[in-house]
Amino acid sequence: MYLSLTLDRAAASPTFIYSKEAGMSIEDVAHDNPSAIFKLRVNPLKGLDIADLKKAAANLGLEKYED
Repeated sequence: MYLSLTLDRAAASPTFIYSKEAGMSIEDVAHDNPSAIFKLRVNPLKGLDIADLKKAAANLGLEKYED
């Protein structure tokens, strides 16, 4: 898996960039298979949203977590 946190200046928010593709540079993945890269923007006033986190887990193919 690939995960990074960056500041998206255009959106004025922290943004996670993630993919289940790993083992190569993310730039190569973006070029060869752009649909394999996802972004999760974080509202700086509200923080992370549980629905967005669940969607991210699904995008990564992680099993559903039951609490």
